[in-house]
Formats: sequence, C-alpha cells, structure tokens
Amino acid sequence: MKKINFTAVAFCLACSNSMSGELIIPNEFQAGTPAVAAEVNANFTSVASEVNDNNQRINSKQDRVSGTCSEGSAIRSIEENGSVICQSSGVSSLHYRVFLQDGLEGYSGTRDTSIYKVPDVSNPAPGSNGQIYAEYQADSSTGRLALIQFDLSSILSNAESYFSQFKPGFTIENCESQITVYDAKLQLLAIPGSGSSGTTPAFLLRYFDATAPLFDEASANWTNANATEIWNKSGTTVETFEDLIGGLFEAKDMPTSSFGRTYSFNVEPDTVKQWICDATSNKGMAIQIFGGGTGGSMKFFSREISVERRRPKLIIDLGLN
Repeated sequence: MKKINFTAVAFCLACSNSMSGELIIPNEFQAGTPAVAAEVNANFTSVASEVNDNNQRINSKQDRVSGTCSEGSAIRSIEENGSVICQSSGVSSLHYRVFLQDGLEGYSGTRDTSIYKVPDVSNPAPGSNGQIYAEYQADSSTGRLALIQFDLSSILSNAESYFSQFKPGFTIENCESQITVYDAKLQLLAIPGSGSSGTTPAFLLRYFDATAPLFDEASANWTNANATEIWNKSGTTVETFEDLIGGLFEAKDMPTSSFGRTYSFNVEPDTVKQWICDATSNKGMAIQIFGGGTGGSMKFFSREISVERRRPKLIIDLGLN
C-alpha cells in the first residue's frame, strides 16, 4: 500500500488556490483516518481542472491584447477587452539650471563693452578698466550704453549630456518642442557712479533685434557695431538709443546713494529660448539709463575684471522633454 504525505498535498493545494481562481476541494481528510484513493484522486482532479481552466483564460486574454504604450512607458495592466493601461517607465522631463559667467567651469562666452553717443572715438579699449558704463544725459540721443552678450551655443549639448544620465540615449532633435525656458536673469554688479539732480532715473534692460549686427568689443562705437557693419534701422544710420535697441525687457529704479550691489534683471524667457534654438538671433542686450532730471550714470564690472564672481552672470532655468 502506498503512503501519502498529506502535509505536502495540503501545501500544494494551498499554493494552487492562491495562484488560480476559486478552487473547491471535494474531500477533506482528518488525521488518523484512512485515505480512500478515489477521494484523493478526486481532489487532485479538481486542482488540475481549475489550473487548466485558469491557464486557458490567461492565454485567451493575452491573445486579445490590442492596446500599445508609447516609448518611455510600459503596460501596467490589461483590461478584459484587451485594452491596456500604461505607466511611465522612466524620467520624462527634467529641470535644468544653467549658470553662464566667464571663468565658471571653463565658460568664456561673454562679450561686453560701452558705446558713447558723443564722440565716437571716446570708447575705452576692451578690458582697460574692467568696467562697462550706462549713462543718461538729459535726453535719449546722448549718453552711453552698456552692451553685453552671452554665447548660448553650448547649452543644448550640455543639457543633452546631462539628461542622458537619467534617460539613456536622449537626444535633442527639435529644440522648439523639447526645450522650455522657465526663467532667465541677468546679474550685474554695480560700482559707484554719479547720482541725479531730480527724479531718480531708471535702468532699462533692452535687447538688440535679430536683424542687427553683432557688436565687437574692440571696434564697437556709436556708428559701427563692428569693423564692417554700422548700427542701422531700415538702412539708415541710427540717431537715438531707440533706433539702436529693440524691445524693453525690464525697468528698475536706480538708487542715487546705494551702490556696490548686484542688480538682477528678468530676461524674457521666450527671447532666451529663441537665442538657444537659433544662435544667429542672439545679438545681445543693452543697459540704458533713462530719465531722472539732468542725468545719471552707473558702472558695472565687466567680464575682464580679475575677480571671477564679480563678472556678469546669466542664469537660465530650463525644462527638457
């Protein structure tokens, strides 16, 4: 007569019950009582029938799968009708902050200078004082402009490399759809200038139109942006600041007694995105002082100043998709 290990049978039945649908065991055995082979076989038959039935249902459901999930996501569950519920299988977007300042992590893409309305030849040699000037002299046709431009051409490749750490194989194929600029700020450290006899003047952060020539530090003056191209509007030589510079980014009151501080200007995010996606549109910015009695001026540390942290800085907050 064969002996049956009921402990193993009971364990197996419990496992089958947890993995399959509702399982009904027809016969129950008590310790110390003989087991009838037919009843034991009936129990096993019940288990086999339920397991086979579940297997058929699973295969049938898999055959009916009709839904798909997009790249970067995975199937979370399958509905009775074969449709699928998806979930993300990795990082889909990332926040990325960029700091651009000459000398910081090898960056050297800043250019800055001042241009004087009168006379043209009075511009200082690049880096001679480590300063750039903005000045107001009673009307918009006189004074000085502080010019500054940041090369943004390295942003896309650096962002792509950074994001690929979290999403292997990530590439930026369409800048317009994959890049979002949430915020951008220009920071300039001001040093003592001259005050104003009258209403407090204001700083105006402005930008150069994409059609304007890109200025050159060594040769920029009121007439010429560089050695070969004049500042122009509709083909004519500029006469006032308004002819030379484009739209207004932001205006800030200029204090007359609190110098030696950092000024932070908000730069239009959509314009910065355009500069990132199309480097040819980036012709730089200008700091203009406007209004305020008989005039006023302000000096800012330039990229040539020996102390790195005093140099102009552009901070950009990006979103990558």
